[in-house]
Amino acid sequence: MQYIRTDKIFYHPERLNCWLKSEMLVPITMELHLTNKCNMRCGYCFFDDMHNNDILSTENAKKIIDDFVQIGVKGLIFSGGGEPTLHKDFEGIIKYASDLGLDIGLITNGIIYPDVLDYLTWIRFSLDSCDPETFKRIKKVDKFTRVTENIVKCIEKKKDVTIGVQMVVTEENYDQIFDMFDYANKIRADYFQFRPIENTQYTNSVWHEINRARDYFNNRNTGLSVITTENKWIEITSNSAKQYKGCPGADLIGAVDARGDFYIC
Repeated sequence: MQYIRTDKIFYHPERLNCWLKSEMLVPITMELHLTNKCNMRCGYCFFDDMHNNDILSTENAKKIIDDFVQIGVKGLIFSGGGEPTLHKDFEGIIKYASDLGLDIGLITNGIIYPDVLDYLTWIRFSLDSCDPETFKRIKKVDKFTRVTENIVKCIEKKKDVTIGVQMVVTEENYDQIFDMFDYANKIRADYFQFRPIENTQYTNSVWHEINRARDYFNNRNTGLSVITTENKWIEITSNSAKQYKGCPGADLIGAVDARGDFYIC
């Protein structure tokens, strides 16, 4: 679970030294978006207006991965954009990256079973609710049973891969944070994460429940690891001005989208 830490940069002292000396930096971790296609329509999705038929060709995906390895990238996250499992060569590309020695993470909505557990370091399922009706309202698809069955199947079959369940807190599910924790604990996930919709404002009643959950999970040993993503909640608090200029982490991460364009974040 060391990859879900606020101090994980200290696992890479050579990159820190380069940053301190203002030397050229190589990202530690990169994201790769295999496609902009998605089989859900989550109302909060930042990429919703970008969902189209853009697909990174298998040849270009492998070339990009080769470049990552050549420059010294250590980890690769397959996310979106769209839903990575929709790429026709998803499994082959995952295996290709793993065989080159990269630590592989996957963020998926779980509609398609990700039969790549042997090649992954971690996988995070974006579930958002353990209630079928709430799930359908948020995701705009009636696939709750399929998704939850796939999550449980992965947990039952896993060996070394870390499996987490994520909840993006919305007006529809804010009162289900503790229910989601209980669900993740019941199915024996490795961790539960809840996070905000970025660049949004919640009502006072929603904030009350969010802060109750943050206080509870940040001050108790609950057995199951809970990631409260405190930095994200602090960022969207109206009176929380950033105490720095620019993003010092931008040199250590990056993303390549389904068109092959590079983004620093």
